[in-house]
Amino acid sequence: MTSIGDLLTALCAHLTAFDLPPAIASVHTVGSAGGSPEVTVQLTAREPDDLASRLLVWADTLTEVTAQAWREPHGDWVDLSVTGLLPCGASVRIYGGLRITP
Repeated sequence: MTSIGDLLTALCAHLTAFDLPPAIASVHTVGSAGGSPEVTVQLTAREPDDLASRLLVWADTLTEVTAQAWREPHGDWVDLSVTGLLPCGASVRIYGGLRITP
């Protein structure tokens, strides 16, 4: 079983080991008794090049990395994210939102 404390400890260790940018807006964790533990990290970056560079830095530190862009129909925001695995095996999703301007 992976507790919330274990996930936060693993995230802190990962941030320290890779000297990742500290610009985190929020962290959401889901411990698991039988499935996969998950960590979601929202970044504070709001400029396209800043968000892209931060996501790439994170992607370089994870295994089994995928990327996604998602926009709600008729929405004015797009979420960019990378998902991968921390060394402890927990899934982590790092994302940020960008306002769409016409």
